[in-house]
Amino acid sequence: MTHGIDTDFLVAVEILEHPFHPQAYALLRGLLANGHDFAVAPQTLAEFIHVVTDAKRMPRPLTMPDAVARAEHSWQAAEVRRVFPDGQCVTDFLGW
Repeated sequence: MTHGIDTDFLVAVEILEHPFHPQAYALLRGLLANGHDFAVAPQTLAEFIHVVTDAKRMPRPLTMPDAVARAEHSWQAAEVRRVFPDGQCVTDFLGW
């Protein structure tokens, strides 16, 4: 089964100090162990980089190179299916 990854989940998985890190990491490992894969959109990675490098949001923000490396790892993972919004998707979003 393919599971969509959102920014909140990715931040929780990657940031050890996040209050939900243990649960998010365990869920990720369990899904991987059971053969599941994940869908990630590029805007999720952009949001991830923005959040984890922001000193107002993170007690220990990542450096830009570290954040980009983690995002790149997520994008390149064999278990990740890359998904892209089309024009209608953006139109629908703006309408909502």
